[in-house]
Amino acid sequence: MFLFRWGMKVYQQILKLYVLTFRIKKTVIVHEAGASKKIAEYLKKDGFTNILIITDRTILSLGLLKGMIEGLDQQKIAYHTYSDVVPNPTIENIEEAKKIYLDNKCQAIVAFGGGSVLDCAKITGVVVLSGKPVKRYDLMIPMIAKMAKLYTVPTTAGTGSEVTISAVITDTARSKKMPITDKKLAPDYAFLDAELMTGLPKGITAATGMDALTHAMEAYIGNWKFKVTDDYAIKATKIIFENLQKAYDDGNDIEARSQMALGAAYGGYAFRTAGVGYVHGIAHRLSELYHVPHGLANAIVLPHILRYFYSAIYKKLSDLSIKAGVGSQSRSEKENAMEFIEKIEALNKSLGIPVYTDKLEEKDIKLIAKRAIAEANSTYPVPYPITRKEMEKFLLTMLPNAPTAKGE
Repeated sequence: MFLFRWGMKVYQQILKLYVLTFRIKKTVIVHEAGASKKIAEYLKKDGFTNILIITDRTILSLGLLKGMIEGLDQQKIAYHTYSDVVPNPTIENIEEAKKIYLDNKCQAIVAFGGGSVLDCAKITGVVVLSGKPVKRYDLMIPMIAKMAKLYTVPTTAGTGSEVTISAVITDTARSKKMPITDKKLAPDYAFLDAELMTGLPKGITAATGMDALTHAMEAYIGNWKFKVTDDYAIKATKIIFENLQKAYDDGNDIEARSQMALGAAYGGYAFRTAGVGYVHGIAHRLSELYHVPHGLANAIVLPHILRYFYSAIYKKLSDLSIKAGVGSQSRSEKENAMEFIEKIEALNKSLGIPVYTDKLEEKDIKLIAKRAIAEANSTYPVPYPITRKEMEKFLLTMLPNAPTAKGE
């Protein structure tokens, strides 16, 4: 066990040195009510006259693109639309969007939707220029040369994909999620428009908000500590704790929605360099095997992981809670950390998020453990590496009415 953990620690440090070589472009954030209506101005300024819009059927049917489309028409910018993106976007989605882009000689992409739409747009932007199949990028270091110019409009406050260097694509043939991370996946613009989010159902508001919190927290408790990412994690955590319940209780609270949009982007900035961890490694399995929405899966898994790794992360948890205004300097680090976890659990409860997912089946635990370990140990700066057997033991505690597992 010692040699395993020592070897993984050395590996993580080598991976960190690789990450430090990244020179990631700064995504330009346009944060104001009605921001999406200004995209045409930016497209015209950048010299584009023919674009592909990637979205989904729900967004299209709700008429949320109307303001942006009017601007495109005014600026005489031609557009073509791909609206068949599904939750947990697939290789097929990307191939279909790619065909529309190439057939119509598009010059740039506007991604208008939730995390699935944004992820689909990122990889579409890669393959239209490279000509390579999506599976080519299912590698720890995908080596992406370039991506088409990408303008993002998130319609949920959660994934942070509007600023991140990651995308998750589903290979339906293998029932497998492919997390793809490369510095070239950073979008060029993010238009944070709270007006688009006021109609979100409570369940989506809750799950996406906790998704954003998970990004901030995993970035902070991991082993790649960077001041800039810590600062974003602190800002995101503070914003989410102050505004998520408000946005959930009153979906028309435009200020709370606006702040949550910013908090999600800050969470994205935090983990795009500092990484995530075992929460995501497990959540991706819940999505690929049981179709649990990604944000909801993260929200369910987060408190369990925090309790499991408590002894290794309580100092970081305490520090984050105090700096984000959630904890108190008058308490000990252990008290602060445990109270922080309990507040997250209480927030989940008040948002209607269950403690467990009833879809998890014991027969799948070995497969989930294998895939979660393969993803997390090879890619993420986890608090400390655990073995597949340890992961299996932990996953048994995620079954309803199971005893709680604790890490070392």
